[in-house]
Amino acid sequence: MNDDLFGHELEWQRHSRCRRMGTELFFPQDGESLHQRSKREREAKQLCARCPVADACRTYAFEKAEPHGIWGGLSATERQSRY
Repeated sequence: MNDDLFGHELEWQRHSRCRRMGTELFFPQDGESLHQRSKREREAKQLCARCPVADACRTYAFEKAEPHGIWGGLSATERQSRY
């Protein structure tokens, strides 16, 4: 995800596959249908599966209790079920 999301960049983010991408693939969009959401999340998770820093990304989301989006290959619902 791009630097604008945070206003700064963490070290692990410099090595992420999504570094230069917008956030649209990782966060729900207004008016998104269930089918669109499933497709978007599947595509995001496929990208995360090939990312060298997916573990760090996932850990960050757990540490920050991030309530939205795909982080390290897990959706918000998947992360919440593991808290």
